[in-house]
Amino acid sequence: MSASTTKKSNKKDSESSPDIMDPQAQLREIQQLLFGQQVAEVRQTIETLSNHNEKQFSEMDRQITHSIKELKTLLSNKLDELAAHVTKLNEEAQNRDALIEGEVSSLQQELDSFQKQTVAAQDSLEAQLFSEAEKLAADMEGKYKDVLEKLGNTSGDLSNRKTDRKTLADLLVNMANSLEGEPG
Repeated sequence: MSASTTKKSNKKDSESSPDIMDPQAQLREIQQLLFGQQVAEVRQTIETLSNHNEKQFSEMDRQITHSIKELKTLLSNKLDELAAHVTKLNEEAQNRDALIEGEVSSLQQELDSFQKQTVAAQDSLEAQLFSEAEKLAADMEGKYKDVLEKLGNTSGDLSNRKTDRKTLADLLVNMANSLEGEPG
């Protein structure tokens, strides 16, 4: 037989003989025999570690979820407190503004009232001053006329009597004293 026929017959034998195994399958079988128990232990260890890790991840996830809920609650409470504080500050500011506006209005009313009173008092005082000035002018004019009349009378008396200078001086001093003593 030639080499090509031998190859063909070997192929036919390998194809036809069910006892001969595939080399890959033989390799797996050998590996199973040699390393089977170790692989099974490694797989068991991996499975155990995987289960353990899954439990830890679940616990961590639960703790993280719990922490997030707590933080959300805390943040919500703090935001509510902050909102309440801001609202309170706004109300206080509005109350202060209202009080200030009230006080400004009250002070403006008092100022207007004071200004009216001042104008009225000034007008009244001015009227009194003018009245007193007119009375004083009339009184001064009357006294001036009286003095002129007395002076004229005295001068006529002096001319008629020919009084001496000393008597004239005494008379003028008495007149001056009587003018000073009169209320004016």
